[in-house]
Amino acid sequence: MPLRSDPGNELGAFHDLLAHDEKHSSRARVREELQHRGCPLGMRPIVERENDPGIRSECPLDPERAGGARKDRSERMADHEWMIPDLDDWIPRPTLRVEHRRESSAPPERLWAAAKQVRLTDAALLGRLVRWRIPGMPADISFDQMFRREPFTVLDGDHDRVLVSGLVGRIWTLRRDYPRIGEPEEFREWSTRGTARVLFANWVQPNDDGSILVSESRVEAIGIQGRVGIGAVRPLVRAFHPLIASDGIEAAVRRAEG
Repeated sequence: MPLRSDPGNELGAFHDLLAHDEKHSSRARVREELQHRGCPLGMRPIVERENDPGIRSECPLDPERAGGARKDRSERMADHEWMIPDLDDWIPRPTLRVEHRRESSAPPERLWAAAKQVRLTDAALLGRLVRWRIPGMPADISFDQMFRREPFTVLDGDHDRVLVSGLVGRIWTLRRDYPRIGEPEEFREWSTRGTARVLFANWVQPNDDGSILVSESRVEAIGIQGRVGIGAVRPLVRAFHPLIASDGIEAAVRRAEG
């Protein structure tokens, strides 16, 4: 069953689009960790973080986070005065997982307010990539607004400095093939073969010196064709995920500390 588009050709087209700005690649300070897990078609989750020596590395898919026993909301609130979103409640065993985080000297409230103001045009290449993958997205929209409108559905609002959104569909095409879902439970129960569920989570948590801005994305492929599609778009993720750190997160931190 053929894919509706050729992600390899799309990747080449976007490389051409960005050819004038090759110097940008030197700004991405990223390391990659690959967790080897027996996935269909040899796929493994990708866990990527900004290479910030101030951030303690953690096991990305430990048994408790990966579909095992999870603390309930009250227990987690007792452990922390702030709330870390329970992404395992939405996609416990992601096919792909990408995470970036950055420390800031700004207090959490200021960093979160700054992050909500960052627009696609402020994030340079990341904004152009988003508009390429989601045709029709306005250039001057903020990322906060974008994650609250179609094709995204808000799964967890911005209480406690958290925003979690999701979309479903064939993310490897350029045909904006994202079925509309109206409620969070529709995202949780989505199981149409040949598609994927994609979760985007952004939050701010305090630390001793200020705060940390975290961005995590998870993708779950559904069915064989879904896994083939995600496998085809995986080089795109690998090539351009550093823009999340160097364009999006960096813009928020600059604004908060400025």
